Amino acid sequence: MTVRFTADLHLGHKNIIKYCSRPFDNVAKMNKAIIRNLNVGVSDNDLMYILGDNALTKNPDILNLLHDIRGRKILILGNHDNQIPQEDWIDKYGFESVHDYYIAYHNEQIFIMAHDPVDTLFLARRIGSNMNPVLLNGHVHNLCPYSVDNQTGNFSINVGLDVNSLKPMDIGDVMERQWRFEEELC
Repeated sequence: MTVRFTADLHLGHKNIIKYCSRPFDNVAKMNKAIIRNLNVGVSDNDLMYILGDNALTKNPDILNLLHDIRGRKILILGNHDNQIPQEDWIDKYGFESVHDYYIAYHNEQIFIMAHDPVDTLFLARRIGSNMNPVLLNGHVHNLCPYSVDNQTGNFSINVGLDVNSLKPMDIGDVMERQWRFEEELC
């Protein structure tokens, strides 16, 4: 089973093309490319954590595109996902579960995930740094690949599409970015 992370799909959102300089001239092409990129090398048993902001619409034609994402999906709600009832994300759009934040354990590593980096960094403070968790977020689009808590030195990795060539990150990608940041601090 491969585990992947992503955020900020913004399916059907015309203005995100301009806001984040996405290389598309229309929404249909963007939607198709995002789904294609999310599906590369994915099997039915693989797991995708989507850290929020699937779409800015209640339009079922757009939301049904989420069914085209292969593998198992867990949603960590973003600020634009609250317009859909949580049970609909599961019953209508194919997510296994839906959460405000999520803590997972993969490859002997703890991952703390929330849409907003402020929430991820707050959760890390609550849990304590002795657990050495990997912190993951979306929300900030192409502003920065990391968010740093200046009081604790904790940092959260942006897994959003806009800083990752419109592709998800697997655990190897995340750990490489984690080590690269830690090396830069030393």
